[in-house]
Order: sequence, then C-alpha cells, then structure tokens
Amino acid sequence: KVAEKQLFDLTVSNAQQLNLELIEEFLDYEMVILTDARSGGEPVSLERLDENTKTAIPSSHHLDPLLMVELAQHLYGRAMLIFVCSVRGENFNFGAALSESVKPRVEEAANRIADLITRKQ
Repeated sequence: KVAEKQLFDLTVSNAQQLNLELIEEFLDYEMVILTDARSGGEPVSLERLDENTKTAIPSSHHLDPLLMVELAQHLYGRAMLIFVCSVRGENFNFGAALSESVKPRVEEAANRIADLITRKQ
C-alpha cells in the first residue's frame, strides 16, 4: 500500500523475517520502516526505536528490531533511524489474503507511514 502512494526516493522490499544480514543493508538508508502483523494490542501502531526504547516491540519474529538498532551502533558505530509499524491481525493461518476487518488497518498504517516519510523529506 505504501508503494502505491508513489513517494519520492522510496524503496520497498519484503522479508519474511528479520535477520542480521539486513543490518548492513539498512545502514544504506536514511530511515527504515519495518511493518509487521501482530496479535493483540492497538489496531495500528507506529513507534521509533532508539536506545531509549524500553518496551519490547510486538513482533512474531525471532530477531527483535531493537537488537538491530543496538548492533548497528555497537558493530558499525552508526545510529539507525528505525520505525516499526504494527497492524493487529485477525487470522494467522497460511495464506496471503487480508481479512476484511484488517484492510482498513492496513490503509491506516500506509497513511501513517506516508505521513512520516513526507515529514522527513
């Protein structure tokens, strides 16, 4: 949905899971926005990660995004500007289709991300 907004200087890529190799790739960008579906919590959240982030960011993946921020600083001496946008899902069975109740949340998430990118440009 964010790619459809045709924002200037935007790269969209997909990964099933976060992994350590992505840290080097992320260092090439001014800002990184991770998106994820989660069970429970707010319908849509958008949070910046930094060394002051104390709470765990909801994620279904093994590598915590905050750990990526910390490793980039420790290993490369570089601070990464990373945001995590989470959307509360409804059905986590196999498949790629969105539940009807989730579609408006995805649209809201895309709008929040577009607003964030536009403010940073």
